[in-house]
Amino acid sequence: MEARVTGASGLRRIARALRDAERADLKRELDRGLRAAVKPIAKDVHAGLPSYIPSGFLPVLDRALRVVPQLRSRAGRLTVRATAAGKQEKRDLARMNRGVLKHPLWGNRGHWIEQPIRPGFFDEPAKRMKDYAAQAANDALARVAEQIRRS
Repeated sequence: MEARVTGASGLRRIARALRDAERADLKRELDRGLRAAVKPIAKDVHAGLPSYIPSGFLPVLDRALRVVPQLRSRAGRLTVRATAAGKQEKRDLARMNRGVLKHPLWGNRGHWIEQPIRPGFFDEPAKRMKDYAAQAANDALARVAEQIRRS
């Protein structure tokens, strides 16, 4: 699952400058800024889980859920991706986000059922925080661009 933060118009230009400059300190600064930009989305997703996910499954999903930024410099966008590992494979977060939780009936892995849940556990917090994340990402890009300009 992923949410895209757009509006960072200079992302491609800065990414190109970072590649040309080969300055690890600037790359670290940009990574730090982008992680900080999506941190509120991750906190909001985790904080909202109790209103979407049944209480029996909540601790399992909360421990496994990871929300991380991915910079797509060629496409000029910042993507926020959520993943969660299960016992044997990744959990189907897209299906849960659509409102369907598939789980074994009373722990019997030979008998799976689909349970309706409230949809939007990821999309709703991501939409709420999108403008904040875009501004924070643009601020991080501006700091790095200023450092590139000064050097």
